[in-house]
Amino acid sequence: LHATPFIRHTLRNCRRLLRPGGLLLVNEALATSAFAQITFGLTDGWWLFAADPARLGQSSPLMAWEHWRALLAESGFARSHAARGGGALRTQAVMVAQVARRPEAAWPAGVAAEAQLFSGGLGGLGLLT
Repeated sequence: LHATPFIRHTLRNCRRLLRPGGLLLVNEALATSAFAQITFGLTDGWWLFAADPARLGQSSPLMAWEHWRALLAESGFARSHAARGGGALRTQAVMVAQVARRPEAAWPAGVAAEAQLFSGGLGGLGLLT
């Protein structure tokens, strides 16, 4: 998700795809490195964030977990959690954010109860509704 021009718009659009109780599952890097800057900094997509008010002053599109958590809450997710690794994986996280649930009686007619998964492939996006 980090390789988008406006992260707030991206997260709001993800939120709109989910029904109450739906989950957003994202695998993201949380910090940049010299290797990442040299490798991905040569691609146009890496710099899409440059005009994003949510990321002004940053040297990369990657954001710390605290920044992600604030933006997820601002975008309508009721709760979120990050599982981070140690050692070489300390800057990587699998983040889960959930839309608030509604009582079963309030579900619109015709909404199926089964889960659906939208995947962004190798891009790290997964939406579970």
